[in-house]
Amino acid sequence: MPAGSGLRLAFAAVLAGLLASLTGCACGSACCPASGSRNASLTLAGTEPAVSTIDTTALAETDAVQLASLMTARATAYRGLTPSLCQCLAVDASPLGNLLSSERRTVKEAGPLRHGAAHRADVERRMLYYAAQEARNKSAGDALKLYWGLAEAENSRPILRDSQAEAAATVRDLDELLGRGLAVPVDATAIRGQTLELKDRDLELHLVIEKLNEQLKPMLDLDTTDSEWHIRPDVKLELIVEPIDIDSAVAEGLQLRPELRLLRMLSANLDKDTLPAARRALGAINGSLGSSESGCCACLAALTQWISCCDSCEVAARARQLAAYRTDREAAVAAEIRQAAHGVVTAAARVAVAEEQATLRSRSLANLEAKLASGGTNAFELHRARLDLCDARRQVLAQYTAWETARVELRQAQGKLVDECRNGCR
Repeated sequence: MPAGSGLRLAFAAVLAGLLASLTGCACGSACCPASGSRNASLTLAGTEPAVSTIDTTALAETDAVQLASLMTARATAYRGLTPSLCQCLAVDASPLGNLLSSERRTVKEAGPLRHGAAHRADVERRMLYYAAQEARNKSAGDALKLYWGLAEAENSRPILRDSQAEAAATVRDLDELLGRGLAVPVDATAIRGQTLELKDRDLELHLVIEKLNEQLKPMLDLDTTDSEWHIRPDVKLELIVEPIDIDSAVAEGLQLRPELRLLRMLSANLDKDTLPAARRALGAINGSLGSSESGCCACLAALTQWISCCDSCEVAARARQLAAYRTDREAAVAAEIRQAAHGVVTAAARVAVAEEQATLRSRSLANLEAKLASGGTNAFELHRARLDLCDARRQVLAQYTAWETARVELRQAQGKLVDECRNGCR
């Protein structure tokens, strides 16, 4: 298993665990805080963040028009979708994100509480908020990766049609020569076989497009009852390379990533009132964590009801556990961001290489076309050169969408995908 994979799976468990556990006090021991025991001067560290939702009034004009089309025009065979609209619809439709946000509203509507319980409820709401943001960030990343896969598939169609037309022309020239009883300078079986290969590729491409549509529509909360319409990725295939400062990208991601913000917030607000929330968060990471109070606490609680060392020593123990886990997660997230940043740089370089190869194929075709008039080549070499150019164009497309996917992975690793939709799709 790659480094950090276990920790990433652990935090995924935290997201699910928070939904089921962050309500009420599960502590039935003598270490449960007594009513009215909390110091009234304690306040929550930081202010409660606002919930991110899509502001449809702030949508770009193109996205607003497409959103209306996506929701209403069932008779349309294709409906355009920009990357930004796809991203924001996925943020808004995130199943786990919505469940966690719903649970957060339940905690918020619990009614008047004593001061200590109110403090714990505030912490629990913030935990659910950051957990929901992490889930929405992942949903947006998953949807965008499918989106760029669909963009590659849909834009491959015209290239494939050009290849099929060229292969058909090759077969016609072959049949004409054979019909006249002339020798041909090519393998007739191979020529006919390439037509079948392209037909098979067309069938495979059609299946890929159907699958990607079926996977993407529910992730964006779009109509899945009508299978006749398809998403058309509205993209401009243009490589704009911007320098990436990897250290800056890591620093930004460590500040923005919701799961790290959750852990920092919980550590900053850890006290005897928020111990139940800390226990549940640690228990969601691993079932063996947060399951019991420390031994010294149990002994001291049995000796006296007036000494607060019980809570204090457990707070210290939970603080050490949270700090250790946060350190591990920060290291794993930093490594994830560095790998993603290197992936973007490499993907951009591969686009440039593919474009150079396509340029070489184009020049070779131009030279052959010039030679054909003087008899310096034959029609079959020309057909082969045109097919090679189609393959080179397909490689440019594949490398371009791989670059866009790498950019998504970087922004997802940094935890930026939700904030990019905070004020409407751009």
